Amino acid sequence: MQVQVQQVLLVGRRVRRLRKGHRLSVPELAAAAGLQAADLARLEKGEYRVSLDVLFRLLAVLTTSVEAFFEDVARELAGSAAPDAVREL
Repeated sequence: MQVQVQQVLLVGRRVRRLRKGHRLSVPELAAAAGLQAADLARLEKGEYRVSLDVLFRLLAVLTTSVEAFFEDVARELAGSAAPDAVREL
């Protein structure tokens, strides 16, 4: 259970970093991806588990491949968790 919570947090942090890197506000990215700004804010805080559909829409706006996104998430998880946790991601 702890690993899943950590994964949700890492996904949210990665989305936030990408959004800021593209100099987009929460409302701007949310509108471009067809989300409510409140949902994106919750996602970035790790309070909302993102569906693949929503994640794909966000990554399309952020011009980031799924592979690159999860490589970075897995790298962060590997640095902070046991090796078995990475396989669960």
